[in-house]
Amino acid sequence: MKTANPLPLVIRFWTVLLPAFLFLFGTGCSAKKNASPDSADEFTGKGASLPFISYQSQDANYKGQLLDFNTTYHQIQSEASGRKAVKLQADGDYVRFTLKQPANAMVLRYCMPDSADGSGLNGSLAVYADGKEMGVISLTSKYAWVYNYAGGWPGNNDPSTGEACRFFDDSRMLFDETLPEGTEITLKKEDDPGYYIIDMAEFEQVPPPLPRPENSLSITDYGAVSGGGDCRDALNDCVNAAKSQGREVWIPAGNFAIDGGANIFVNGVTISGAGVWHSTLTGSAYFMVRGGNNYFHDFAISGDVTRRVDQFTQCAFETNTGSGNRFEDLWLEHVKCGFWVKGASGMIIKNCRIRNTAADGINLTGGTKNSSVENCDLRNNGDDGIAINSEKNQNCSGNTVKNNTVRSPYHASGIAVYGGGDNTVQDNMVYDTVAFGAGINISSRFNPTDFYGTTTVKGNVLVRTGSAASTSERGNNQGAIWLVAWDKDVSGIAFSGNRLIACVYDGITIDGNGNNTFSGITFQGDLIEEAGGYGISIFNGANGSAAFTGVKITGASGLNNPGSFTVKKGGGNNW
Repeated sequence: MKTANPLPLVIRFWTVLLPAFLFLFGTGCSAKKNASPDSADEFTGKGASLPFISYQSQDANYKGQLLDFNTTYHQIQSEASGRKAVKLQADGDYVRFTLKQPANAMVLRYCMPDSADGSGLNGSLAVYADGKEMGVISLTSKYAWVYNYAGGWPGNNDPSTGEACRFFDDSRMLFDETLPEGTEITLKKEDDPGYYIIDMAEFEQVPPPLPRPENSLSITDYGAVSGGGDCRDALNDCVNAAKSQGREVWIPAGNFAIDGGANIFVNGVTISGAGVWHSTLTGSAYFMVRGGNNYFHDFAISGDVTRRVDQFTQCAFETNTGSGNRFEDLWLEHVKCGFWVKGASGMIIKNCRIRNTAADGINLTGGTKNSSVENCDLRNNGDDGIAINSEKNQNCSGNTVKNNTVRSPYHASGIAVYGGGDNTVQDNMVYDTVAFGAGINISSRFNPTDFYGTTTVKGNVLVRTGSAASTSERGNNQGAIWLVAWDKDVSGIAFSGNRLIACVYDGITIDGNGNNTFSGITFQGDLIEEAGGYGISIFNGANGSAAFTGVKITGASGLNNPGSFTVKKGGGNNW
């Protein structure tokens, strides 16, 4: 966000020892759509370690229509993981998944029609386990479907204004029992909103609610009622009392509605819950975090944002200058941004799931320093999944984005760095970028602080990333890695050990406007494994140089360099 149905929620990551590998989508880029990663074992240590297993609809047993591989913007399957999905249109159509491990909870990623007025429709799918009826999973299109992106970014909820995007949303279901490995879970269409398109399901084993901390005040003691009316006053009163007494705030198991548009101010307080499958704040639960040493953990926020309006403060957490703030084991959804961080120092965002946001998942800006984003899972973000953003000369430095997974951002890049110094992007996984962005974007857009020191980009895996350019800006498509010198020079960027797999367009694009210069750019040991365009494409207008050592390109043409840019080829290259 540059001058930017209860939900399925994550459990404590360290209590669930499931495999660290992520799902493989089994499809490739537009040029070679059958290209795919060879083995999950290759990705050990990459991306987030997650408490669920993902199951793709196209790999399941189904009765319905397969929407085949397509990366074209505004096509529904372009936003699906793996760029394929299954459409259930006739009564009795179904998708059937077979559990690989025991599970008592399901998250479903789906699309269903919008209403004529753009406010959304409600529906449901019947759920069966080995033929036994388990109930229904409630679905809605209220939070999907944004229109007129191409002509009126960031879009609106009026279907009459233009083409649509943001097709998918998530819903969850907690079962009454643990289902064993091998159980067949069937999702069947038995009502008629028109259709359901199933992208994927996630199954996990959710533990019981966490106990109340000893030194805590419960929001229920101040009048909050699960499933009742507005709990805003109760939450505010509990936060103020905890601050004055040096105690914590406790959100017990339940769904607590927060009405009204004002922020909840917190300064030097710990707020915790019974776990993100158990404790949920719904509605306008938007925190304004002041000062340092705040700690938020083990609860969820399910907001009420249906479109992006930048003048509204609708981020789950917006922080001002402060040190030592921690955000762990949170699930944030249907908000403008998950985190908008201004001027933090020593901040930690860890083990969070951030999905279906109208703008960025996480944006570190305003001079944020020495902070980290680690082991987070992001999906369906309306701007960069994770950004280190020194826009307007707001110097961000010494920050680390490590071992995160970003999937299907429907606008902009998976991970982006705009200026600043000595920031690190390491061992992340990015899948399926859709429009106007890359898997990883290193850029001098938005008049940021000059790049200084070394920006390190290493060990990341980018699968089916890169996207079509915005015609309102420039006519070039973006590669899986997109280097941009538009507003200022770009210098001191060290790429190493990155894997770019089944790139939608080019593998690496280097993009300049004829005025600014690239210097100190190095690529070492990076692998480009199939691309719809060139392995490396340097746009006419890019000035300066970059050095390549041990860079290997397979399944794509090697180098496109029509201008005067200097390519320094060291040893071990294969292109």
